[in-house]
Amino acid sequence: MEGEYFEMRTIEDTYLRAIFEGSYLKGGIANKQLSELLKVTPASTTEFTQKLRERGLVKGKKYGKVFLSEKGQQKAQQIMQKFRLCEVLLERHFDLSLSEVVQQAWLLADFSSEMLLQEINYKLGKPEKTFSGSEVQNPEIFNSNLDLLSNTKAGKVVTLREYYGSENMIHYFSELNLALNTKLTVENYDHDFNVFMLLTPKGKHIMVSKEIANFIYVEPQQSKTIS
Repeated sequence: MEGEYFEMRTIEDTYLRAIFEGSYLKGGIANKQLSELLKVTPASTTEFTQKLRERGLVKGKKYGKVFLSEKGQQKAQQIMQKFRLCEVLLERHFDLSLSEVVQQAWLLADFSSEMLLQEINYKLGKPEKTFSGSEVQNPEIFNSNLDLLSNTKAGKVVTLREYYGSENMIHYFSELNLALNTKLTVENYDHDFNVFMLLTPKGKHIMVSKEIANFIYVEPQQSKTIS
């Protein structure tokens, strides 16, 4: 999805970010999906994830799903905190599109100073969330309060809490004019076309593909009966 992954960053950092983001609420990520996120061949991801296994950063079988190890999660959390702090910094203080915020924040976050990290955090008031709803202070693979929209059954009401901040997703949410914390009713899932039918509180009907729904993170609410 994102060409900015590989600009001016180590390959290890790049892979750990992609595995973290692609695994969110799922635990792990398939080799094919990882190669799509990174825009490289599956053979390349297979080769480099093997190196990450040897370094103790990921787990999983060679041709199966990739999972961050405890050591890998700790390193990925450090990478993601810096990245997300820089997202907040650029969004608040610079006149950039959200897509540019993501791209430039990844480049800007390539620093190693713990003092600088703490100073940025302090200056920003220790922000909790990015524009896409992502956790800043303690990024984790799992969030017990959230689920994937793609896991939600028809008739359920959910609150939109977070989405994957890729360029495609940013444009998608902008076009729909869909804001975080909006309650959505899942009216139906069309198995023929792999599309979720959603209803907003204002009565607007939205169609979301399952592929997109895999990167929309919601908080389940009480069930709502659809008449």
